[in-house]
Amino acid sequence: INPSLIHPIYKKTIEQLVNDLNEDQITSINKVFPLGRSKDGEYKLTSLADPLIAGILNVTPDSFSDGGLYISEQSAVKKAIDMIDEGADIIDIGGESTRPGSQIVSLDEELDRVVPVIRNIRSINNDVILSVDTRNSSVAAAAVNAGADMINDVSGGLHDPNMLLVANQLSV
Repeated sequence: INPSLIHPIYKKTIEQLVNDLNEDQITSINKVFPLGRSKDGEYKLTSLADPLIAGILNVTPDSFSDGGLYISEQSAVKKAIDMIDEGADIIDIGGESTRPGSQIVSLDEELDRVVPVIRNIRSINNDVILSVDTRNSSVAAAAVNAGADMINDVSGGLHDPNMLLVANQLSV
C-alpha cells in the first residue's frame, strides 16, 4: 500500500495511521494480502510474513532474460510447472517485451500469447498465484478472466487510461 494514500474514513495517510500504532499493536499485526484463489474462486489471504518467490515467464520471442525459449504454449506451461516445483509462489506471465528497443505487439498478439498459457496453468494448479505482466487493460481483463490473480503493469496504469478502472472492477 502506498504510504501516502489517504484512508477514506480516517482521512489520514497510511503512514500516519501506522505511526499512530503503539508497539503492542505493531507486534500483533499479521500482514496479509488477497492473492490466490480458493477452489470456489474466492480470493484467499496470503501471508506476507515470509517473502514470496516470483518466477518470471516471458512468452515473447524477443525476451532479454531467456531469449524467447518459452514462446509455445506447451514450453511455457512446462516452464511454469518447473518453477512451481522449484518453489515459486507467483508466476508472472508477460506477452510483450519491455526491454529497450523492443517492438510493440498488437493487443491480439499479446492476448494470444498470455491467455492460453494462464488458462492452462490454472487448470493444472489452482494454488499458485498467477500474475499477468501487461500495460493493456483489455489483456489484463482477459488474463484475470482466464485465471490470473493479479496485474503487474510496468507503467503503473499510465500507459492505458482504463487500466486502473479494470483492476478496480475485477478486484485485483
